[in-house]
Amino acid sequence: ITIADDDGVWLTISQPQLIWNRSALLRGRLEIESLTAQSIDMPRGPLPDQSAPSPEAGGFSLPDLPVSVILEKLEVSTARFGQSVFGLETEISLNGAITLSDGSLDTNLDVVRLDGPGGNLSLDIAYDGSSDTIDLDVQLQEPEDGIIANLLNIKGKPPVALSIKGDAPVEELRVDMALDVDQQRILSGELRLDGTPGGLQIGADLGGPLSTIVPAEYAKLMGTESRLSLDAVRTDQGQIYVNRLTLDSGVVALSAQAQILADGFLSALNLDAKIADPQGQIIDLPGNNGSTSFSNAAITVLYDAAQQNRFVQNLTLSNLSTNAVDIGRIALETDGTVSNVDNPANRALAFSTSGTVDQIDTADPALAEALGNEIKIEGGGAWSSGAALTISALDIEGHTY
Repeated sequence: ITIADDDGVWLTISQPQLIWNRSALLRGRLEIESLTAQSIDMPRGPLPDQSAPSPEAGGFSLPDLPVSVILEKLEVSTARFGQSVFGLETEISLNGAITLSDGSLDTNLDVVRLDGPGGNLSLDIAYDGSSDTIDLDVQLQEPEDGIIANLLNIKGKPPVALSIKGDAPVEELRVDMALDVDQQRILSGELRLDGTPGGLQIGADLGGPLSTIVPAEYAKLMGTESRLSLDAVRTDQGQIYVNRLTLDSGVVALSAQAQILADGFLSALNLDAKIADPQGQIIDLPGNNGSTSFSNAAITVLYDAAQQNRFVQNLTLSNLSTNAVDIGRIALETDGTVSNVDNPANRALAFSTSGTVDQIDTADPALAEALGNEIKIEGGGAWSSGAALTISALDIEGHTY
């Protein structure tokens, strides 16, 4: 069996075999004794379907099928994936079973890596539709040079273990998460779901010494501990209200509140993000071998379509230093309006922006003459549903131009 798109074949299934009970269909059951294949080859993923409609938000539910589906044995001896599928060429085997019946799901899968150093993933998920209860247990164990260590580009490619567990009604669910790298706990925490009138409350608290597994140039930015906290509500109509989102990781501090409509459009945002060393030290920009640095940066965004349909954004960067030039301060302010937020077909926004690049200093006489001490920026534009973003004006004024 081959499946192709405009770029050619992207999936090949060799020697598939299906053993099933035809008479069970008369009782409204699709009973499959075994579904097996000698091999599956997936060198790349399929091209995206641009004609597919945007997914609408909705509550959690399993597909409402006209028959129950019972797959007693799923077995694939070899499945090969190209690097573009999830970032690493690999070969695995797959075994398991799946039952989907009367709004309930019971599935267990065992995935074993066949190439390289090996590793295995065990996934057990059971959802009882009658009691709205989930039993979740995901366990990943990989030795050195495993898939996760390669995907995250962890130095030395050490062993990795991941655990995700939870067992409770959906509206009381607590999911415990833990990530160990080289037998050290790197990330742990809890995801919470709680029923609330008209929706579902979502909470999360995660943290750990993530800086120990990132490249050295990023470690200072993240500090010794990273913490993420979330408090949000998802309504039965699909809107999401982010009451609190905070991130504290070394020199990075972020807090935000937001409202997102059922179709994914942002209707309100209050964002305050800063990058600054608590001891006032200069921050080296990662990836530049210390040649680019700054003292602090900040961005704020205020926007609420229900109030004024107006948004304001301020961005500042102080004491930027490169091999060629030093800049005391960069400031950019954007002011705009959003209209017809509740009408996706007629949404529109208009904006104007202004900024300055001040206290420019360089040892190059020709560059100093060209840039001067200050650069001014003015501009504006607009966007509407179904149209491209239009820049109606952009003016940059320097010392000699």
